[in-house]
Amino acid sequence: MYNDIVFENNSKIEDMVNILVLKSLEIYLIPVLSDVHLALQHMALFLTSLLQVFLNIIWTFKGYTFFTHTAYKMEDQNTQESLICWRTWRLHDSK
Repeated sequence: MYNDIVFENNSKIEDMVNILVLKSLEIYLIPVLSDVHLALQHMALFLTSLLQVFLNIIWTFKGYTFFTHTAYKMEDQNTQESLICWRTWRLHDSK
């Protein structure tokens, strides 16, 4: 992806530097931040699944109602953003 940057003949050095910095942020930093956001979503899914397993084991042995929570990713049709959604099922009452 190549973007030609055209400066006017009477442009100030400060303006040129600002444009170059903003253009480099747009080209390099935004995709990196997008990847970091995706990695954080996957880490959140993993940690909540791990917490679910741990809590379900404890709750089952203590005689509480056993729930299971499933996290899944879904894409919003209007904004095309990935969302983390939750479903909860009550499996059985161990009391």
